Amino acid sequence: MSQVGLQTPVNINMPDNVIAFFQGLGFTEPAALSGAIETAFCDVDPASMPAQSLLDHARRRTADWFAVVLNRSERDDDAVLTIGRAAYLLTDAARRWPEHFLSEDPLPQAMEQALRRVSPVPVPRAKPTPMLDQPLDPVWAGEPLKRIFGWWSPEAAERRPA
Repeated sequence: MSQVGLQTPVNINMPDNVIAFFQGLGFTEPAALSGAIETAFCDVDPASMPAQSLLDHARRRTADWFAVVLNRSERDDDAVLTIGRAAYLLTDAARRWPEHFLSEDPLPQAMEQALRRVSPVPVPRAKPTPMLDQPLDPVWAGEPLKRIFGWWSPEAAERRPA
């Protein structure tokens, strides 16, 4: 467990992987880091949760927020987190708008536009298509190979003039 309380207004007593998760979103200033962690865990009691559950909760809560903010419909939390984290870092949102992280209130228009502008455009899902039956033997090589290798075959040797 890390203690970052000496530099922050609020004592952060969280596992290193949880702190690293929020730092990976750009929250490097102690006050902003503390605020992000407090906001992420405002609906649960972190003291009663095991370390891995804390990280899972932070990831799930952040992915859900990114999905709403970026208007994404990916079902996979990892995909939404990757896209959201990239957008959050590219816009320097943790420094510019730290108080709006995980906010349920409408975001400032500049923040919302900046995040959406840098996030990748969703593409349609790939649809499986039937593959047409194809012969496994290449057609173009059949005859030349028969001629080349046929010259040395026993049948061809019997037909060769002596």
